[in-house]
Amino acid sequence: MAKALLQIQELSKYYGKECIFSEVNFDLYEGEILGLAGRSGSGKTTLLQTIAGLEVISSGEILLRISEHEYTSLQGKYFSKTNLFGYSFQQASFYPELTVMENIFYFARMHGLDRDEIIAKAGEVLKTLELEHHIKAYAKNLSEGMKRRLDFACALMHEPKVLFLDEPTAELDIFLREELLKIIKKLSAKNIAIIFISHSLEEIKNICTRSLILHNTKVSIVKGTQVEEALRQTIKNGKSN
Repeated sequence: MAKALLQIQELSKYYGKECIFSEVNFDLYEGEILGLAGRSGSGKTTLLQTIAGLEVISSGEILLRISEHEYTSLQGKYFSKTNLFGYSFQQASFYPELTVMENIFYFARMHGLDRDEIIAKAGEVLKTLELEHHIKAYAKNLSEGMKRRLDFACALMHEPKVLFLDEPTAELDIFLREELLKIIKKLSAKNIAIIFISHSLEEIKNICTRSLILHNTKVSIVKGTQVEEALRQTIKNGKSN
């Protein structure tokens, strides 16, 4: 049986006395696309950023598998600055005034890659994201779909084990969404674990093996195709199932 890459145990987040989420438990596996659903303002982005190390954990643990039988706790370590994770959040992180390749070089160097490593890895990343014919284009001149791909490229150059995607298809038309979803599946096939926030239940049903539903500070876990009914019942009942 496959062992989890990450184990999230009793994870809680408070801002002062306000509880954002409480006692969250789940495992994340290599190559899995895990959906994260819930109403606007339910705390999805905060949960994602807490797991990613961009928010301080109030209580609980995040465990990383480092060998077949051993896990290490990431709590208290500056793991957001390591090469474990890649991020693509709602606001793009690239620089509009730089070209595609200049952005890729910049973010790869931030993660400690040298010039030879960047050149060796850039070709595969650009091909996977279908950006290889746009390397000299300025980021500000790219279409919205290409900008999303560039954001992915900057997040992938250091070969992260986990990729965090916060509404990556937001504001894209139906055709660009389909293209981006295909790319997300390609990344999953390369054994990258993905946590995927979307307001589209159809997207989550189509590409996620399992989903987390965040409601009233609690998380429930359902199979990808069952997320719509589970979310409806959760909100109707006013609690997590």
